[in-house]
Amino acid sequence: MTLVPRPIDRSGFTLTEMLVVAALVGILLTMVLVSAKGPAGADRTAANQVAAMLDRARARAIAAGGLAAFAVASADARDGAWRRVAVFDVEESPSPGEGVKRFQPKTTGDGRIEPVAPWVDLPGDVILFGKNAGGAPVESFVDAPESLRVPMARDGSEVEAKVLIFDGEGGVAYPESKPLRVVRIGRAEGYGTETELLGKVRETAANQPAVTVERFTGRIHIEN
Repeated sequence: MTLVPRPIDRSGFTLTEMLVVAALVGILLTMVLVSAKGPAGADRTAANQVAAMLDRARARAIAAGGLAAFAVASADARDGAWRRVAVFDVEESPSPGEGVKRFQPKTTGDGRIEPVAPWVDLPGDVILFGKNAGGAPVESFVDAPESLRVPMARDGSEVEAKVLIFDGEGGVAYPESKPLRVVRIGRAEGYGTETELLGKVRETAANQPAVTVERFTGRIHIEN
């Protein structure tokens, strides 16, 4: 008599699958609880958002084997508040210069410049700042003296954006100096001028989170 093995019933979940689902639910609940805790939650949400956009730019550069830029601009150039972020494809300029002049935004087939990840504003009154605020020197790519002109809207209007550019290996192509590129999260309520903005950020920056990018590997970390 030949014994025929019975098929194994695989309709249920394995223990590993259940643990993965439980972990994901826990992460989602943590994110919801953190975002609900007022200003501190908004700071953490902004840090996560910035880190995600940086990671998207890095992944884009690696996948394309080219260059991609994480761009930061002010919603209103008069207030100096760096709070709007996007991702663009970039390429070497046909007339290469030094610094950011080595690069230019990459155009589509019809000659337009489109962001890979569209412009989004950081939550609430959260902004990004560098060494000019916060009471202590912070070496940040937003301190770079040069900016890259990129489109802000579909009508082609352009803005001066501070950029952090990843290369095809995932490292930082620009800015070239320092091992870490730091983006510190700040808060500015009711600002009206850049001077007023910097003063308000100094008052609240001591315990704000920062996002760091390793110079050679491009790895991204969130620090408190």
